[in-house]
Amino acid sequence: MAPKGKGWRIDRQGYIQVRTKAGRELAQHRLFVEKHLGRKLRKTEIVHHLNGNKSDNRLENLAVYDSREHKKHHARILVELLALREENKWLREQLAASVR
Repeated sequence: MAPKGKGWRIDRQGYIQVRTKAGRELAQHRLFVEKHLGRKLRKTEIVHHLNGNKSDNRLENLAVYDSREHKKHHARILVELLALREENKWLREQLAASVR
């Protein structure tokens, strides 16, 4: 959900950056979460996009993790991905063997 009008851009990582009246650029997803929580986020808090789309800043797509939790979350995802790749490889081998 990109802002309307001028004063915003999508950065190299895919995040929407908005320009404040003071001229600072801030990440829109962090601003949305701060407004929702009613407080500033700590520097150690990371706003994670649940569906992986960094420009989807709907509150239901955002989760706040501390940096340690965020690293653990991504480590779990990596383990799951590697397991799926192995399963995919095995299934392809089974399929190829059944075609012979």
